[in-house]
Amino acid sequence: MMLQFDQIKGHCEKNKILSKKAIDEFIIPYAADKARLVPEMEASIRKYKNATRELQQAHLNFFKSEYIAHRVFKKDGLIHKFLNHSAFQILPKEQMEYLRFNAENPWRFSFAQVSSNPEDSFFKMEDVMTCEDYLLYSPGLQDTLKKHQTRLWFNLIAFNGQCWQTFGLIIPFTAFSTDDIFFFATELNPKIMDEDMLMDE
Repeated sequence: MMLQFDQIKGHCEKNKILSKKAIDEFIIPYAADKARLVPEMEASIRKYKNATRELQQAHLNFFKSEYIAHRVFKKDGLIHKFLNHSAFQILPKEQMEYLRFNAENPWRFSFAQVSSNPEDSFFKMEDVMTCEDYLLYSPGLQDTLKKHQTRLWFNLIAFNGQCWQTFGLIIPFTAFSTDDIFFFATELNPKIMDEDMLMDE
């Protein structure tokens, strides 16, 4: 079956607008305040201060947004507690439907390689941890590929009903393999034994 990329792109762009309104402008500030996620994140990265002090504040802010979004929309995430709060009743119906859909379709992090680029900003990806293939829409990834030869990608991804989309920073690795991921992960946590434990970490 031929994919209708124009139709999928239109769906993705509509999704992007909903994400900006419902997530960037509402959920992230709400979750940061109600669940005190910023202090939680800052405490968790304190042990990496030698690395994080080299990052620009703008990048740290992106990491905070990603951290909060993942805590909200991951499997069994905070969104399930939030949806019935009275503060959500002010949202337009379309945004509430969007949030409910994301509650039912958990977000996840993915280490992946590009298998093919069938259309501008569309990529067939292979998750190197699960061997799952998926279709990704990401103009940011397309732009990054113009500047860097990238071997591996690490992204927070969300399913929109037709394909996956990236959220937050697009992270390319030009010389990083699956073995490297395991090595560095077990340096941080020697108890990691498999892919599931690694992705939990």
